Amino acid sequence: MTEKKKTHPIKTIKILCSNKYFILITLAFAIIYTSLGLTGGSRIYYAKYVLGNEMINSTMTLFNYIPTILTIMLIPIFAKKALFVGFLFYGAGLILEIAGPVNLPMIYGGLVLQGIGHAALYSCLFAIVGDVVDYSEWKDGIREEGLTYSVTSFGQKIGTGLGTAALGWILAAGNYNGTAAVQPDSAIFAIKSLFLYLPLAITVVVLIIWYLFMGID
Repeated sequence: MTEKKKTHPIKTIKILCSNKYFILITLAFAIIYTSLGLTGGSRIYYAKYVLGNEMINSTMTLFNYIPTILTIMLIPIFAKKALFVGFLFYGAGLILEIAGPVNLPMIYGGLVLQGIGHAALYSCLFAIVGDVVDYSEWKDGIREEGLTYSVTSFGQKIGTGLGTAALGWILAAGNYNGTAAVQPDSAIFAIKSLFLYLPLAITVVVLIIWYLFMGID
């Protein structure tokens, strides 16, 4: 068995940071989890103030999560293209919701499509980190599974925290008042932005990042 080559941690970090695919996967984690934080946190506000019934939040969640669970079983864990196509579904779901922002069948349909996108995330994203590890070993002679996975996990935590924080910032910017029975138009726009517009913009960014990532040769 070949002994693993030992490298100083600082040198290893410098080498990894010069690997564009390592940077891309870390950015992808941060950006994707920012989007998940926005949509997950704003769903109850959207149900209550845009759709006019906060009780359907649980139904919306089911329409989102059940397709995720079912689709995960159909996606090969190593397929990079599955993630790219999955986020095309995710973006299509957001576009469908934007086209009918108060139409429940269109909202539910959009959530189903987003759920398929989530399946691609959960089944493929972490697996592809292994490809980055293999690429780094091939290109630079450095194989650091632990450091690679820990930094991408750091991107995941940064994205989750940023998405949660942005939820409060944007609601505050829209003059949202939790004690008010009726919200101003600015607050309604902020809620729509959190649930629809910003996640769509983020999805476009993710697709661009993943198009670059899929270009590994």
